[in-house]
Amino acid sequence: MPPMKTYASLDTGSDLTWVQCKLCTHCYKQILPLFDPQKSSTYKIIGCQSKECKLVSKPTCVKKNVCEYEVQYGDGSYSTGDVASETFTFDSTSKKVDNISIPHVIFGSGHNNDGTFSNCTTGIVGLADTKSSFINQLDNKLKGNSLIAVVSGPNVLTTPMIRKKPDIFGNDMFYFLNFESISVGGKKLEFKSSQLMNSSDTNEVLGNIIIDSGTTLTFLPEYFYNKFESSLVETIKEKRRKSPPYIDLPICYETKSVVEFPNIVFHFTDADIEVLPMNTFSKVDEDVTCLTIVKGGRYSIYENLAQMNFLIGYDLVNHKFSFLPTLFFGKQDDIL
Repeated sequence: MPPMKTYASLDTGSDLTWVQCKLCTHCYKQILPLFDPQKSSTYKIIGCQSKECKLVSKPTCVKKNVCEYEVQYGDGSYSTGDVASETFTFDSTSKKVDNISIPHVIFGSGHNNDGTFSNCTTGIVGLADTKSSFINQLDNKLKGNSLIAVVSGPNVLTTPMIRKKPDIFGNDMFYFLNFESISVGGKKLEFKSSQLMNSSDTNEVLGNIIIDSGTTLTFLPEYFYNKFESSLVETIKEKRRKSPPYIDLPICYETKSVVEFPNIVFHFTDADIEVLPMNTFSKVDEDVTCLTIVKGGRYSIYENLAQMNFLIGYDLVNHKFSFLPTLFFGKQDDIL
């Protein structure tokens, strides 16, 4: 208060919500003005000994009685700053309600932030299933007045949501799918992770790929990616190109003429998700288009390009995902 409009990226792989704030030591460039805590009467710093500070993952207290946070992302992006509370207000889709205000939301006041963030956004909205994430704060504050988003219709596909115990790095925020196979031009490749076969925990065996709205590329383990790449290259009868020096994508094609890229199907438990070329190939230069599925590291990840033009429901009560493909009208050149 007074209100200030802002935009932030929804990230199902992040817990703490944060925005860039004025007087920061380093901020990446953003189009909108920086949020100024000193001008808000509803802004409040969270103390080190408070129960709110304990909700944050690995808080620090370098400054006297100020709870501080630090988050780092897989691509090297980061944000550090103060933990605070503020009133968050959202436009309503209901004609009966003008907007929805949620007071005392715990969030990060970012003072040192950089990485691959877009200048159109001011920070991150954390939607992971952790105590400090926005979605669980919302749930706690709206008890008895639940707002439910339902993905429904004749073409909806559902698959189990797998949750896991914390790994050796302490991560327990991710949502996992059970990935069974992938089809390229009708040829199915079975996905088996040898690392999971020795586990006695059913969830550990089943949950083998993260679904993440904050990661751009889909990552697959090297042994499986190599089989997938070979099958894809055999299917596409087009001229290969090197990717531009500023982007590291291994499978690229010349796109001066129309290229017939195959549709790819991700087979999850009880759900076969067919993705269009726009979900798996991206135009990176005037006449070069590259595959956006690459070799992964520690985790396999189903990324946000693969999720474009899908409504995806996260049912945290019944532990399931719902996928509904939306219609897209346009030529393949427009898609790429």
